[in-house]
Amino acid sequence: MCFAFEVSLARSISSSCAFSDHREAYSCHTSVAANESNRRKCARARTRTWDRLVNSEALYQLSYSGPHQSSLGESHMAFVSYSTTPPRQAIHSDEGGITKSRESYFGFYDGAWYPECMEEPSETAQDGQDNHMYSWRVAGVEAALSEQGLSEERLTVQDLTELGHLDQYHYYGTDACDEAISVLGLDESRQLLDIGSGIGGPARYVAAETGCQVHGIEIRPELVAAARDLTERVGVADRVRFTNSSINDISLQANQYDNMIAWLVLLHLTDRPAALTKCQSALRPGGTAFIEAFVTDDSSTRNLRRLQDVVEAPEPVSETELRGEFREAGFVDIATCDLTEAWTRWTAVRFEQFQTRRHQFVDLHGREIYDHRVEFYRTVRDLFADGAVRGVRLTARAPGPNPLPLSSRQQTTLSDRDPAAILEPADSD
Repeated sequence: MCFAFEVSLARSISSSCAFSDHREAYSCHTSVAANESNRRKCARARTRTWDRLVNSEALYQLSYSGPHQSSLGESHMAFVSYSTTPPRQAIHSDEGGITKSRESYFGFYDGAWYPECMEEPSETAQDGQDNHMYSWRVAGVEAALSEQGLSEERLTVQDLTELGHLDQYHYYGTDACDEAISVLGLDESRQLLDIGSGIGGPARYVAAETGCQVHGIEIRPELVAAARDLTERVGVADRVRFTNSSINDISLQANQYDNMIAWLVLLHLTDRPAALTKCQSALRPGGTAFIEAFVTDDSSTRNLRRLQDVVEAPEPVSETELRGEFREAGFVDIATCDLTEAWTRWTAVRFEQFQTRRHQFVDLHGREIYDHRVEFYRTVRDLFADGAVRGVRLTARAPGPNPLPLSSRQQTTLSDRDPAAILEPADSD
């Protein structure tokens, strides 16, 4: 359990009150029943209940006290909510944790949600969220190809890259791929591991441009199915393959790949250190890694909520922390390149363009998915505009002799590119 606490009623609540209309403050004392490692492990749990909590549930204010005060600080804020009408007059646990009984409790402590203090989202709810974030994109590609009379025909890589961000989910599309090719020095001799390969756009483009072999790993089965179909139609299936799995679950042979790449994927992982350790082991000695990611130095509750609840980044980190995670995973020669200026422009233009295609998007995907995407794009735009997050490219090597090259790794020309010329108007993540 996450908390051992007593709650005393600050003032009574009428049982006839509508629960959503009342937010009652309680005075509580809590002791943390886990060490720092367990607290961080709990913090990786995702939640999508924040808006529901602050809009329709009771809020409790807790002050921190307990044996880990020196490591966690003098004072921490936490919120605990339970969904029941009418609320009980008091809650008490003699066993060092929240007594759930018929209620559903949600615990938010020091900027992080704790899984033992909340119920897991149902499979149906999870599927709905994933559809908002991912599944609709397959329909978007199919519709775009149909509009061009390419529903069943053979395709070229260019046919797909011209779909813009529907094919290339990451920022700056093939321009960013070209930089990765140059930095990593990819050619036909290389084996490339692509983490979070999506619908396969970057993998197909890189393989076609360089002749390298690409293994894409993607957790969403509908994206893998679409990626395999499109790759067959393009004619590069002999060089590009996809596995439906998460990086945390898949078994990778040691020393199998020359290079690893991940576009805006690491922020979504629930156990990033373990994933990085696995990737480092899968690289041959001297192999190289290229990732692009969000980082943040803003640990405010508001910023963490936006990242965790909307962007689905369960444990945001600073650039220094990200470098530390790579170092702990065994990587060496770690360097970063700041992409914030380019990504700030990209996210602003993306939000503007997406709104101009509202009617077309709603006709194809529905109002619910449109509203979700608008909120997502607005939030990411605001995060960059507020300076709450930055964009970085991190490159690193697996230790070993004869290291592969990393060229111009701390330089980028993406800021010179026009996002409006790259983005597909009804684009994706």
